[in-house]
Amino acid sequence: MEEPLTTVARLCLPSAEQEQELQARVAVLLQQVQGLLDELRIAATPMLVGSVPKGTFLRAPDIDLFVAFPVGTSEADLASGVERIAARLLQGRQKRYAQHPYAWGWWRAPDEPETVPQLEVEVVPCYAVESPTAHRSAVDRTPFHTRYVQQHLPSERRTDVRFFKAWLKGIGCYGAEVAIQGISGYLAELLVLRYGDFEATVAAIAAWRLPLTLTLGPVAAVPKEDVPLVMVDPVDARRNAAAALSWEQAGRLRQAARDYLAAPDLRFFFPPLPPRGDVGALQGQLQARGCGVVALQLPLPPLVPDVYWSQLHRVRGKVAALLQREGFALLGARAAVSEDEAMATILWEVLPAQLPASVVHPGPPVGRGNEEEFLAKWQGHPRALGPPMVVEGRWQVTLERPRRTPLQVLEAETERLELGKDLTPLIRQRGRWSAGADAVRSAPDQLAQLWAGPMPWRWLGPPLLPH
Repeated sequence: MEEPLTTVARLCLPSAEQEQELQARVAVLLQQVQGLLDELRIAATPMLVGSVPKGTFLRAPDIDLFVAFPVGTSEADLASGVERIAARLLQGRQKRYAQHPYAWGWWRAPDEPETVPQLEVEVVPCYAVESPTAHRSAVDRTPFHTRYVQQHLPSERRTDVRFFKAWLKGIGCYGAEVAIQGISGYLAELLVLRYGDFEATVAAIAAWRLPLTLTLGPVAAVPKEDVPLVMVDPVDARRNAAAALSWEQAGRLRQAARDYLAAPDLRFFFPPLPPRGDVGALQGQLQARGCGVVALQLPLPPLVPDVYWSQLHRVRGKVAALLQREGFALLGARAAVSEDEAMATILWEVLPAQLPASVVHPGPPVGRGNEEEFLAKWQGHPRALGPPMVVEGRWQVTLERPRRTPLQVLEAETERLELGKDLTPLIRQRGRWSAGADAVRSAPDQLAQLWAGPMPWRWLGPPLLPH
């Protein structure tokens, strides 16, 4: 049997011939874009950024093509310039949005036969700033990131970066987008620069004590942020290159490193298929766990993923906090989006499934505070199940609990919750809440994956190797 990294190299890393072929094709792409800029009389410079010019890409990479405009160019001219180029360059193009609109589509050189696979290309406008600290938009630093890695990453470490990226993908931590909140490609490269090679990087992560600050050299000041990891950006020390990493993902990353060091396995690179939910088995599991499950299903508006994922995370967190305030303990929560991006499902697991019929409402300490007001309010109150009394030096009263199940809480309170400007009206008008057995029937796969846990390398089944 092959060692894991030997298999990963064979299945994920480009061969020397494939790399040479790709570099030749992107050189033609650059020439074509420069020709279009000249023909359309657009004053801008095309450049490749990202993993391809750095030599750290995996097989079938996306091509990041930046078009750098003079600093004085208006945002409208940036957008229209890229749109005019993309209209002549890309097939199946889409207009997408970040800080500025950019174009996505497929490209093949005009003289290439249709048997040659198309490349997935993003055409992104930026400003040609002289320094990364003078950036006008977030992407203006990206060309400086590319040059920094080209200049500082030894050629013998490129394979280590590729192994690290493949490992991050396998454990579900690769990507800085809101849906993932993990490690960007640039941060992966910086971590290998910091620690030396793939094995040393994983070993260092396993030993992390969070929160942690890392640098690649002396810096005058470190960004102050309430995050698990600060990686000072070597091209702009004011920026945290690890700002996207969430605490949840930091925990997954660290545990994956520990597990991998204990037993290297292909599952870290090619996790098993996500578990599918059998409704009958899940119903029995729900009863055995003695917990409550709530599901929300709603249609998604036509938004870019970063926007709707940001609001889905907000919904997940706000509802969890509401249930906890009502007395439920949160056991887990998970948001998922359908493959066609038309529907979203969010699940919460809480304990208990139903709260007791009564709740103790604490009052002021004896001899201090507003004792008379407390007694006047609660003596004979319709919700009071008995008179106020002193327990361990403090007044309290036992009240009838108005809402005992998670669904009762949510039906009463979600009208008052602000859950994101796009999703709030959708939840109120078209969101479908369900609980218990109904939630199991409405979202069996999502529940099975919630209960399987956030560590895919531990899921049952063989590693899912690419064909």
